[in-house]
Amino acid sequence: MKQVRRAVLMVCFGLFLLAGAALADDVTFKVDLSVMQELGLFTPATQTVHVRGSFNGWGDGSDLTDADGDFIYEGTFDVGTTGPIAYKFVVKTGTAVTWEDNIGNRELPLTGAAQVLDPVEWNNGIRFRVNMTIPIGNGVFNPATQFVSIAGGFNDWLGTGIGISNGDSATARKYQLNDAGGNVYTGLIPVGTSTNKFKFTINNNSDGKIATWEGHADRELSMTDLSLGRPDNVELPWDGDPGQTATGTTLFQVNITPLKELGIFDETEGDTLQLRGGFNGWDDSDPDDSIMRQSFLDPNIYELPITFTKVPGSEEPYKFFIKFNPARAIWGGQTPINGWEEPGSTGGGNRIYVFQGLAQEQLPVQTFNDIFRVIPQDTTVTMVFTADMRCFLRNPPVEVNLAADTLRLDIQDEVWHFRNGTLRYNGANNLIGRGPTPFDFSDADGDSIYTLSVTTKGPIQNWVQYHLNWQGFDDQAPGFDLGRRRVRYVRPDANGKFLNGSVYQMGLDYISTEIKPLTIETEAGPIINDTPPCIVTGVEQIASEVPADYTLGQNYPNPFNPSTSFEYAVRKPGHVTITLYNVFGQKIADLVNEYQQTGTYKVTIDYTGLSRDGLTSGVYFYQIKAGDFRATKRMMFVK
Repeated sequence: MKQVRRAVLMVCFGLFLLAGAALADDVTFKVDLSVMQELGLFTPATQTVHVRGSFNGWGDGSDLTDADGDFIYEGTFDVGTTGPIAYKFVVKTGTAVTWEDNIGNRELPLTGAAQVLDPVEWNNGIRFRVNMTIPIGNGVFNPATQFVSIAGGFNDWLGTGIGISNGDSATARKYQLNDAGGNVYTGLIPVGTSTNKFKFTINNNSDGKIATWEGHADRELSMTDLSLGRPDNVELPWDGDPGQTATGTTLFQVNITPLKELGIFDETEGDTLQLRGGFNGWDDSDPDDSIMRQSFLDPNIYELPITFTKVPGSEEPYKFFIKFNPARAIWGGQTPINGWEEPGSTGGGNRIYVFQGLAQEQLPVQTFNDIFRVIPQDTTVTMVFTADMRCFLRNPPVEVNLAADTLRLDIQDEVWHFRNGTLRYNGANNLIGRGPTPFDFSDADGDSIYTLSVTTKGPIQNWVQYHLNWQGFDDQAPGFDLGRRRVRYVRPDANGKFLNGSVYQMGLDYISTEIKPLTIETEAGPIINDTPPCIVTGVEQIASEVPADYTLGQNYPNPFNPSTSFEYAVRKPGHVTITLYNVFGQKIADLVNEYQQTGTYKVTIDYTGLSRDGLTSGVYFYQIKAGDFRATKRMMFVK
């Protein structure tokens, strides 16, 4: 009988740099303490700097010095030949030790040669400088009643990233920037390595809450924009480059027909549709700049003109918002759903309007949540989700107990949950959550490929927006940009119909520890399977008959990109290891490492993930060890 087993090989690019059995590596470490000195947290006269790591038992003896007085401390040390090494910098005051505490261990692959590292900041601190002249001039920022802070993945976007409305005041004050004069606000912030995106915020002195976000997309931390604690750091203007402004009026339009088909919006019962964005503080405090009104030409079209005075090309983030009348019968006395839309076209991220500088501009008609098509009343469809967890479970970021843990589908859209009947309320009829246990995946055959079937009934939109969660670790992208969550579609047939009882296979998901935008499909586009974030190896027993001898076949195709396969034969039951090496004889990883029965096997290797992430072209070797049998074959990867 044909038996199939899947395994995973996850190889990060840095592993290709592992040192072989060569001479010990000398590494020159450098740490920039100018930020610490400027903050008054480091005094050269009374404190010393050291590097501790796996190469020195995390102890003393590796002292760093600053010969030229530039606050860059450095030292060169023999770190041995076994890598990668982990390390951190420490500051000592007498016998008291202060560790870098805002980042995890730093890691360095060894190359078999001496390395001189670039200077790094203590705790990866960044000096931020923002010019607030324009928001002061137009009344957006009042220094007497407000302060400037900074939000990013390093502080959960001041708490908004974990659901705290308008941010956590204590966090905002912790990351507050100081008035440096000339309308410039500056601060030295330890951002660690958790993210490379951020925005400046304006917060109220009264409660510390966020009053205004920068209107453009998330900023990227870049040496072009920011120097890490150096005197030549760049000053950033609030909301981008001031430039030459223009004034124009833009008409935003929404078709509410799909909302009426879903039965969740009725203007005659007191619901209102709003436009919210950075231009109006993301609220409805000024009805003229937020509440949309029915068009004279079409009562199903709601519209609102907004006048901007901005630099052409400036980006304005926005979303549509429904302010529900909680007294409507549809809610049955319970709290209405959250009125914020989670647009399908952005994966729940903000919509972005690019100001053209035109005197008048009319945007295309949009729909709330990008719901264009609704599965009809009482039509039942089943969505089958598949998530390949082999890469994730190979090197999980959290503790894993396969007997008790599982993967969860976290559908974020409350409109979907309301129509699906999967909202959760407490005894006081307050909305407390969404998504019951049936949204847990299962892995019946233990191959780490998880499946889940979700059946829903119309009226409901024909797409679902979600991310994956394993025991508290989820792969939702941070911030509010494109691709916060996945979006996948239930597509109609050639006649534009949804057949009752139909089963739809959704695209293949991979949960990754890498922070990146998630897959967003469109109805008109193809089903998209995620790119695997690692090398995935399939091991398949193709014959159980006893072979004449042990063998190792040549891979085909060869050269290859991105996948190849080879066969091997096992004469007697026993432990089999097939190891991949680079041209220097350095071990990359084990392709097979397990007890196997007599038979013939086929290994298929998919390099798609590392082909994307930078796997170098070149020659590699795979070697089998089974009993006393040894054999080696050569393969070539090309890009």
